[in-house]
Amino acid sequence: MTPISSTATRTPYGLLIWLLIVAFWATWAPFGLTLEELSIQLSPPSGAGEVIANLLLCTPLAAAVAVTRTGVSVRRSIVIATLAAAALSLAAEVGQLLIVGRISSPYDIVFNTAGGLLSAWISIGLTRRGLRPDALLSYTATITLIVLATFIIHTAFAVEHGFRIGGWNPDYTVLVGDEADSSRTYDGSIQLARLCAGAAADRICLGAGARPDERRRFISEAERSQRVELGATVRSASDAQWGPTRIVTFSIDPGHRNVTLAQERRALVFRLRTPITGPNGSDPQFVLQDAIRAGERTEVVASFESGLVTLRSTSGARETAATIGPGLFTSWLTSLPHRSLERRHFSRATLATAVILFLGLGLVLGRASRRVSPVIIVAVATLGAVGLCAADGLFGVPLRVPLLIIAVGLAVLGAALSAWDCGVSPGGPGRG
Repeated sequence: MTPISSTATRTPYGLLIWLLIVAFWATWAPFGLTLEELSIQLSPPSGAGEVIANLLLCTPLAAAVAVTRTGVSVRRSIVIATLAAAALSLAAEVGQLLIVGRISSPYDIVFNTAGGLLSAWISIGLTRRGLRPDALLSYTATITLIVLATFIIHTAFAVEHGFRIGGWNPDYTVLVGDEADSSRTYDGSIQLARLCAGAAADRICLGAGARPDERRRFISEAERSQRVELGATVRSASDAQWGPTRIVTFSIDPGHRNVTLAQERRALVFRLRTPITGPNGSDPQFVLQDAIRAGERTEVVASFESGLVTLRSTSGARETAATIGPGLFTSWLTSLPHRSLERRHFSRATLATAVILFLGLGLVLGRASRRVSPVIIVAVATLGAVGLCAADGLFGVPLRVPLLIIAVGLAVLGAALSAWDCGVSPGGPGRG
């Protein structure tokens, strides 16, 4: 078969590295490692959405690899691109064995590889019909970035509207130290347990065994104000509590609740019923690690206020606290199978999202503007990074200067890598 030709001046290493990062971001988030649960799924994907996602995962990388194999036959280019997709898929699945909440499946490798093969075949077919490889690489980068940005922004707005107190049931019971069926008994002592809703002026609090009319007024205020707080002073008798055991809960059984504060080993667990988190409030639940130690008198508090979850534990001079809130860069975490979210997951998610968005933004702008001065490309990339970081404020997250600096740096790096990929000299336009 005839060899394919390319007008690219060099292999687009910057683009290839970014596409690899995107693939691992999609398969390894939320980046929580474990050696305790190695999950392998031997059944095929259950839904069309899962099949389509697996088919698409390796398509950008396969397309880029296929059209940059200058001077080799079409058949060999397709084989190399398909092998690259298979290798990426294998690495992703092996990694998923070590990620909390992720399940590795041999069927994913089959679909990922098939998608890569199809992508390579289509891409080479387009170049043989007159589409320049450089143009195809630019389209690949642009489409990938648009899909990623659309998913992230759509998820953020969905969570913004869905992560709200709603659908609470006044027939549930307020209990301290257990569930109604006595299946989650707390091992230790609990004092000063409280469950409150509303701001200071309109604050309504409930105790164990609250009457139905009190529960209805409480729920009305909680849904109106979008504020609720649970707290207690505890002395745990064991670091091996499991269930999690209940400190204070407003629920009917272990699988249905309005809100719950609980303990799992040394961790403080907060479950809140919303349209996002489900009827058990655990999809996901929020966790503060090393919050309660056996034998120590500890004050624990969990609160929800307009989309922000705050967890705090105080024992003598030792205080542990975390504020967790899904924003533009982290809301997609709620769509993952990982069911226990901590502050570290949100920190990692923020950094990972910044890398794929802003490095990609710089790469796309650089490839799309090869005949524009690099100074202008850098300026536009910087403005884009500033705009997206400022947009995070729409979701209740204050502007974070370190994130802004990282975002601008990544966008500039992406533009520089794109200039290198395209053979753009610092003083003038690219060739070709």
